[in-house]
Amino acid sequence: MENMSFNIDVKIMRENVILPLLKLLETKDKKEKKAVIIEFECSEDKIFIRERDQAGVIFISFELDEGIINDYQTDIKDDELHKIALDLNKLQDALIDLNGKVSFDLDSQNKRLIITSGTYTYEIGLNVPSKIKKFPKLDAADNTVEIEGLYLYTIFKKCSGINKFVDVKLTAETEEKEFLLLFTAKESGTNTKVKVELNEFNAGTHNTNSDCVNTYDAYGTGLLEVLKESIGRIPQVKLLMKDNYPLIIHYEILENHGKVIIGIAPRINPST
Repeated sequence: MENMSFNIDVKIMRENVILPLLKLLETKDKKEKKAVIIEFECSEDKIFIRERDQAGVIFISFELDEGIINDYQTDIKDDELHKIALDLNKLQDALIDLNGKVSFDLDSQNKRLIITSGTYTYEIGLNVPSKIKKFPKLDAADNTVEIEGLYLYTIFKKCSGINKFVDVKLTAETEEKEFLLLFTAKESGTNTKVKVELNEFNAGTHNTNSDCVNTYDAYGTGLLEVLKESIGRIPQVKLLMKDNYPLIIHYEILENHGKVIIGIAPRINPST
């Protein structure tokens, strides 16, 4: 059976399916802090989303067809559908930086969901952490900042604490031959700001009126999740940034001398 592929408006899905579902389940299971597992089923050009209780009874179901959301009851047999189960929170993390139309591919054989937006591909599965597999390659000669991982994590955590969906603006610029990473967090509709300067070993407030070389908007929580991997075992994080490209976090795992490269796509239209 071949993979099923379809397009959907990710903003509609995030705001009208995922967040209400999380809220409902949070109200329902306040005492249980378990991962929420949902089933994705695909038939022709539609996607079906279900949440089952422990007894296997369906109590939440949605039908999505190019942004149209309906409650549904289907008599389609399970063996006629591509079906996988996902952690709803992982799905929310993967969609947090995306807007507009995205492509969903259900790989039922490997039990994973592949989300593609432009050149960025997210891969999610019960046993596979959310990750981006493809992104533009940047040379070391481009804007590169090496920063202590703990500093970066601590500051992003502070920014994310303002609001779960706060925009974090990242800027790379050169000042007296020293690369700096600047970012500002501002909660929508308020004047709350966090502006921080990071160089190789220091973190502090920074005010600048100079023109920025590269600037990106991204959700603070999305960055925070990526940086969790660097704490405790990776001393430095290398960030590569270039106009119209994603922020790429590149760090080395010292224990086995392996390398991990993760790309974070800028939001296409932060105002939407």
